[in-house]
This record gives sequence, structure tokens and C-alpha cells, in this order.
Amino acid sequence: MLRSLHIRNLAIINDLVLEFTPGLNILTGETGAGKSIILDSLDLLLGGKASASLIRAGETEASVTATVDTAGATHVLERMVRNSGRSVCRLDGEVVTRERLRTVMQEQIEIHGQTDHLRLLNPDAHVDMLDRYGDLAPEREAVAGMHDRLQEVRRRLASSRMDARTVMQRIDMLQFQIGEIEAAGLVPGEVEALETEQRRLADAESLRTLAAEARMRLEEGDQEIPDLLSQLGLVQAALDRLVAADSSQAELAANLREAMELCSDAGRSLGRYLDLVEVNPQRLAEVEERLAHLDQLQRKYGPTVEEVIEWGAKAAAELAGLEDQDGLTERLEAEEAELLQDLAVACQALSEARQAAGRALARHTEEELAHLFAKEPRFDVLLEQEEAADGLPLPDGSRVRLHRTGIDAVSFLVGTNPGEPVKPLVEVASGGETSRLMLALKCALAAVDGAPTLVFDEIDQGIGGRMGLVVGSKLWQLAHPHGVDDGDGSGHQVLCVTHLPQLAAFGDAHFGVRKAIHREGGVERTLTEVEMLGPADRLVELAAMQGTFTASGRQSVAEILGQAHAMMGIAPEVPVQSDNGQRDLFSVNES
Repeated sequence: MLRSLHIRNLAIINDLVLEFTPGLNILTGETGAGKSIILDSLDLLLGGKASASLIRAGETEASVTATVDTAGATHVLERMVRNSGRSVCRLDGEVVTRERLRTVMQEQIEIHGQTDHLRLLNPDAHVDMLDRYGDLAPEREAVAGMHDRLQEVRRRLASSRMDARTVMQRIDMLQFQIGEIEAAGLVPGEVEALETEQRRLADAESLRTLAAEARMRLEEGDQEIPDLLSQLGLVQAALDRLVAADSSQAELAANLREAMELCSDAGRSLGRYLDLVEVNPQRLAEVEERLAHLDQLQRKYGPTVEEVIEWGAKAAAELAGLEDQDGLTERLEAEEAELLQDLAVACQALSEARQAAGRALARHTEEELAHLFAKEPRFDVLLEQEEAADGLPLPDGSRVRLHRTGIDAVSFLVGTNPGEPVKPLVEVASGGETSRLMLALKCALAAVDGAPTLVFDEIDQGIGGRMGLVVGSKLWQLAHPHGVDDGDGSGHQVLCVTHLPQLAAFGDAHFGVRKAIHREGGVERTLTEVEMLGPADRLVELAAMQGTFTASGRQSVAEILGQAHAMMGIAPEVPVQSDNGQRDLFSVNES
């Protein structure tokens, strides 16, 4: 359940906290008041696109935070949008990916907006709705897995069935390439070592001169300047005599002794280096030739020696498969045949399960539609299979088109006029009818719907006030499947944005959304404000929605509430305003 929603600096919302209740939560207000911004904030938490244009003017960032109660736990989900256009997602304070936030949020909240009407008119979506109703996800996933495996086997089979000449040409090419790589005797890291050696050989004379001079200065000296080690020895002898007279300089003498040892080590290292560095034009030519050869192989097979080695291993594996071409083809053909048999069984079982689920969904949906249409509507679920010469062979000898979803094309048929045959929904449904059909399907699917919170955005599109009572009753039943006294939590939490007072009358909680003008730093700013309405303010809101502010108008609104409460099985006292402006209590009952 969505417990609360905290919106900061989003469009014309400054800092807004909404505390939702279980049951049916109604949001109303004039167009442009900010209702859509509240839904946009939920869309952000569901992974919707973030844009700097969403941020309130003058601010650097916007954020949406939702507190969601799940079975045995409470989670806090946050999405922050910065003026750079980048966003940060958090789950219980920990930074997560947008996909992770979306996954968690989709398990809790499902938004049904006007795009759902378009989805209902898309036959490709009907199979998803049917499978959800029939709880057929395991069977469908099994079919999808076998379908994908079949496509992979067929790809490999097509490759293995190359004509003999092409196969021999490929074998010859692979043998040459593998031989070229193996003959090179490649060693990982070889290029780097050779390049180091090349630089040393190319500059051998200069390197030897510098190393020899450094060693001479340390150990030999010349007629003008004695060697450094001899000079340090004289200094050391003087310090030793000094320490004998004044022990406070012992550390200095020790440091100098260590320095002499380091210099002595440096002289020996230079000697070894001189032995290593040799002027060897022949070796330099060999190194450069080897580097050129490795560069040629890297140009052909990979940018590094390691990738050339890997390419050779893959080529060897392909060669082994080609050399066993006949056996490979036979194994793949056998695997294809087995997969086709398994798919035929699985697809037919899935199709039979869909037929049963389709009949149940049709009955259930017709029951729901009976409340939403004046005449007796008809609803049917049609499953069709398309014949195809290259399709899936079935036990009866026919071949049908295979998809990842199976062999069925599912479409919803509807008839809203008595005596007329049912037709595809896309051909007959008007805007208002589509809204009601979508609601009927949602009510039918509610029992298997995993999301505990359902959000409906202007589901009243295209319907009038009389039908608004029926639609409101259906939404209330989604929240209270066992009536007003149900307390087992079996119903959904429902949020609904509406312009119909007849629908709004069914709300367990009613939020009024308003635009207000505030002065900030001498400048007038438009802000969205939301208030949970008490009984008296709710009557005023419903009257405003109906456009009736007279005494008779207030009476009309009270009657709407009375009808709604009667349909819900409750009859509370509702405060209204009398003609003299004093607040009275108007008793609402079934009459």
C-alpha cells in the first residue's frame, strides 16, 4: 500500500506531503490545478523519463519520495532530478539503478491512464491479459524458452548445412589461420617486453656511455676528481673520530655509512647493467622483425596478442565442428525434431488452458459489463491459429504459425447492441465504451492482479453522471471486495483522479487539489495545494464539480452522496450549508 508521497520542487508543487488511506482515495480539482503532477511524480518512481524541465522555476533539483507498506516491511523509495537532467534513485536510503527502483515500484503500484484505452484496442496486448487472468505465466515462459532454443538450433543447423565446397573452403581458411597463429608461438605480454628491449638496443651506445660515466664517478674517478666512494670513506673516517670524542653524532655517522653502502650497491648495479646492455645490431633487427610480425597478426586477428591467441582458440573450435560436419548436422536435426515435438505438446496444452481461461474471463467480464451498460452486452475471447507451411507441426498433421507466446492469436470481441454479432473490440468500441470495457476487465483481473495499489487517471473519460455512479461503485468494490465491513486487507488500495462528482462520492478519502498564489520575495508564485476534505468541505467540492451552488444544487449533491452511500451499504450524516450560511446536518439515507 502507498502510505505517503512527498513531492518537492516539481513543476508548481513546492513542498507537498500526501498521506493516503486504504480503500478508495479520490483526487479532484480544476484542470491545471496539479493533479497530473501528482501522477507524474508516481511515474518518476516507476522509472519514467527525468527532465530538468520538471524542476520548479528557481530551484536546482526536485525529488519524489514514496513510503510503501509491503507484507511485513516498509520501504522508502526516492527519485531526485537535478537541473543537469540527471537523476538519482534510492531504495531505503541506498543508491540503486533506475531499473531496480522501477522493479520494486511496479510490484506495488499499477497506473491505468488514458493510454490503457489504447492498449485495450491493441490485439497484441490481449494475450497478455488473458494469460494473466488464467495465471498461465509458467506455461507461457516454458513455451518461450523452447521457442528461443529452437531458433538457436535452427541457426546452427543452417550454418552446418553449408554446401560441401563452402565447408572445404572454410576448413582450408581456418587451417591456414590456425597454423599461422600457432607457428608464431605467441606469448602474452610479449609485445611490451620486445618494445622495451627495442628501445634499449636502439640507444645502446648512449646508454652504455651514461652508465659507464656514472660508475666511474662512483668507483674510479679521474686525475682531477677522485671517485665518490673514496671521498665518502675519508668523510666516514673523520666522523668516526668525531663520534669517538662526541657520541651525539653517532646517528649522523650511521646515516653516512648507510649512504656509502647504497652508493656501493649502485656501482655494482651499474656494472650489471653494462653487462646487459650491448651494442648488437643483429639482435635489434631480430626484435624489430618480430614486432613487425606480431603487428601483422594483430591487424588480422585482434588488437592484442592475447586476443590473437583467443581468436585462434575459437577458430580451432569451429574447425573441429566443421570437420565433424555430418555428425553435427545429424545431432542438430535430432534436437530440432525433439524440440518441435515438445513445443507441439506444450503449445497445445497452453492453448487448451487459454480456452478455459477465455471462457471464464468472458463470463466474468460480461457480469461486470452488465452493470456498466444499459443493454445486455456480450463479451467473448477468440483464439485463432494461423496456418503456415513452415509453422509448427501438430499431431493432426496441420502446421500453424509459432510465436514466443505460443500458437494462439487472442482477440477480444464485444457486442453492445442486442441482436448484433460480436465484433473485434477495436472496430466497435467508442471512447466511453472503451473506458467501461477497460474497467470491467480490470475488475475481472483484480483477483489475480499482483499490485496492491491501483491508480486510475480520469477513467470517467466519455461517460456521464448516471454511469459515473456505476463506475464509482466498481472502483469502490475493487477496494472493498467483501463490502464495507471487510477488514481482511483483501482489496486493493485505489487512487482515482476524476471530474465526476458521482464517481467522487464513493471515496473513502477525498483530496481537493487547488492552485494558490503565494508571494515569495516580492514575487507572486503559483503553487499546488492539496487538502484531505472533511464532510462539509467535501460537499462544497462536489457541488463545485457539478457547478451547482444553490440550495437545490446542494440538495442534488447530497442526493448523489445518498445514492453512493446506499450502493456502498452505508448511510452517514453529512453536514451541508443552509441558505443562511449556517452549517446544518443533512441526514442521508437510501431515499
